[in-house]
Amino acid sequence: AVVSTQSTGNLIRYGSSEEMQNVAKRMNSTNSFSEAVDRMTSRKYIFMYGRGPLEYSTQTEYCNLKLVGDVIVHFGYAFAFQQGSPYKEAFNREMLTMQEKGVIMNYWEHYISQGSCQEDKEFDFEADKLEIKSLIGLLIIALPLVVVALILLGGELF
Repeated sequence: AVVSTQSTGNLIRYGSSEEMQNVAKRMNSTNSFSEAVDRMTSRKYIFMYGRGPLEYSTQTEYCNLKLVGDVIVHFGYAFAFQQGSPYKEAFNREMLTMQEKGVIMNYWEHYISQGSCQEDKEFDFEADKLEIKSLIGLLIIALPLVVVALILLGGELF
């Protein structure tokens, strides 16, 4: 489900890949965030929306929901000033300084951490375990390259 007034639906509707077109055919729109969450929790739906509101909601009021995946498209916030505004440069400098010092991220972390949902403290060791079979593809590619490099090194030395 997507909220009809949000850009997420347009990204899917106008996507050029076949996969996106298939998703668009099965996509349902809702009129509000809460309607989409209700639909998702009562039936087998997924809900695509902006990361910020979803992350906040899963930490405050919809504790039974979990974010999966990563950000698909980055949309930052923008500030508009009239042309020639004397505040533009000072604002840009201050925003850059705050970003470099991590102030903005600290505000976000503080804002998210105020939620009433308890974070799941269990750690899934199986999901993060690195096994040799996970590296087979890398070894298949790297091993011939190492052999070729050794042959070329041998040719240079002798």
